[in-house]
Amino acid sequence: MTNLTYTHLTFDCITDTPIHLGVYWAGNRLRGALANILRRTVCPEQHNPNPPRQHTVTCPACWLLNHKLDPGHARRAYSIVPPLPAQETVHPGQRFTFTITLFGEGWQFLPYFVLAVGEMGCTGVGQWRDGARGAFTVAAITARNPFTNHTEVLLEPGSDYIKVPEHPITWPDALYSQFSSNYSPLLNPIKSYQPTISQSRISCCSSQVKGKAS
Repeated sequence: MTNLTYTHLTFDCITDTPIHLGVYWAGNRLRGALANILRRTVCPEQHNPNPPRQHTVTCPACWLLNHKLDPGHARRAYSIVPPLPAQETVHPGQRFTFTITLFGEGWQFLPYFVLAVGEMGCTGVGQWRDGARGAFTVAAITARNPFTNHTEVLLEPGSDYIKVPEHPITWPDALYSQFSSNYSPLLNPIKSYQPTISQSRISCCSSQVKGKAS
């Protein structure tokens, strides 16, 4: 029986200034912006092309972004699904969503992702236009278990606090779904959440996680 878990987060955002996603370049641009913010705000060795191993095994940015920390072992700790359907530009006031799925031990870095997305909304994402990238505000964050159809709101509109979900996906959930007439692998890809903190604050351009390990 496998113990692999998935931490699936959906970010509901509101556009502040025009975001030029470039249709099918949207995923690359979101991933690049997120990686740059993680390196800049978390990694003190960001300018070192060959950081020492004792650093890479403890630095959240290196652990997440360097997919080959150990010879012969490749790791992709997360994936991003851009807004669908694909769009060239998202205009001010429009809402859009994208998802981040953390795999395996990647769930332990959830607070860094939440704060990095908030920072990304401030600094901007997408193609440069008129000297800036497009800005957005994170309105809500949800987590959903597709096998039980249980959805939890982690960040409510107007709130600054992330709530810890209480129903992570389990392997028995996946097995049970094979016998459920309500489950469709096409409509419900594997998504899950593993709680990591009891409470953390998300703030635009914030650099600290206010919370404690659960």
